[in-house]
Amino acid sequence: MQITEYKRQFSIIKTTLTNAIKGNLSIDASVKSKLKKSNQVDSILLSLFELLHIFQDIITLLKDATAGLSASVDNAKLADDSFHSSLIRQKDYSQNLDLTVRKMTDNMTNIENASTNNYSTLIRVSESIKILSEHINESEKNSNLSKRLTFGISDKIQKGNKAMEEMGKVIENIAISSGKIEGMVIVIKEISERVNLLALNASIEAARAGEYGSGFAVVAQEVSKLATQTSNSIKEIDNNVKRNKEEVTLNRQKISETNQLYKEIIGEVKQIFEKIDFISESATNQIDIKEKLIYESEQLSQMLAEIKENIADQNNSQKLISDVAQAMDSSVKATFSEGENLSKLLENIKSTTDDIGGVILLFK
Repeated sequence: MQITEYKRQFSIIKTTLTNAIKGNLSIDASVKSKLKKSNQVDSILLSLFELLHIFQDIITLLKDATAGLSASVDNAKLADDSFHSSLIRQKDYSQNLDLTVRKMTDNMTNIENASTNNYSTLIRVSESIKILSEHINESEKNSNLSKRLTFGISDKIQKGNKAMEEMGKVIENIAISSGKIEGMVIVIKEISERVNLLALNASIEAARAGEYGSGFAVVAQEVSKLATQTSNSIKEIDNNVKRNKEEVTLNRQKISETNQLYKEIIGEVKQIFEKIDFISESATNQIDIKEKLIYESEQLSQMLAEIKENIADQNNSQKLISDVAQAMDSSVKATFSEGENLSKLLENIKSTTDDIGGVILLFK
C-alpha cells in the first residue's frame, strides 16, 4: 500500500517536472489539494508547486518587461523624431541669425548718420545756451538789485507808518487839549455873565444908596473874586494854548518827515521802474533766444529719438543673436545627447530582446 502511494507521488513529480521542462508551469489544483504537509513526499511536491508558482511570477515579470521593451521602442521613435526636429530648428535659427546680422548692420549705419547730424545740432544748441546764460545772469543781477531796492522801500514805508502813528497820537493830544479849551471857554463865559450881572446889581445899589451904599462893597468884593477866577482861567487857557502850539509844531515836523520819506520812496520806485524796463528788455531777448533754443531742441529731440529707436533695434537684434546662439548651442547639445540616448536605448533594446528571447524559448 505504501509502495503504491510512493509510485503515485513520484509519478506526479515526474509529470510536473516534465511539463515544467516543456514550459508548462500550470498546477492541477485538485492534486495540490490532496497533498499533506505531514507527508515528506507531499511536502516535496508542495515545495515544487511553490517553485512553479514563482516561475509563473517570473514569466509575468518577463511579460511586463516585454511591454517595457515596446515602450522603449516607442521612445526610440520619439527620440528619432525629436532629433530631426532639432535639426530643422537649427536650420531655422541659422537663417534668423543671418537676417539679424544684416539688420544690425543697417541699424549701425543709421546710428552713424544720426550721430553726425546730432553733432552739428549740439554745437548750435551749445552756442544758444551760452548766449541765453549771459542774459539770464544779467537778469539775475537786475533781479537782485530790485530785491534790495524793494527791501529799502519796505523799511522806509515802515518808518513812514511809524511817523504816521506818532502824528495820530499828536492829533489825539490836540483833540484832548481842544476839549479842555472848550470847557475853559464855557467857564469864562459863565464868569463873564456873572460879572455883568453883578456889575448891574452894583450899579443899581450904587444908585439907590448913593456914595455910601453898603451893598456896593459886597458887590465890589464879589467882582474882585470873579476877576481873580477869570485871571486864573486865562492863565490856564494860555498854558493850554502853548501846549497846543507845541503839539502842532511837533505834528508839522512829523508830517514833514513823512513827506520826506515818501519822496525818497518815490525816487526809489522810479529806479525800480528803470530796472524793470531793463529786465523787460532782457526778457524780450531771452524769448528770442528761447525760441531758437526750442527749435534746436526739437531737432535734437527728434534725432535723439531716432538714435534711441535705432539703439533699441540694435539691442533687440543683439539679444536675438544671443538667443539664437544659445538656442543653436542648446539644439546641438540636445542633438548629441539625444543621439547618445538613442544609441544606448537601441543597445538596451537589443540586449533585452536577446535575453527575453532566450528565456521565452524555455516556456510555452
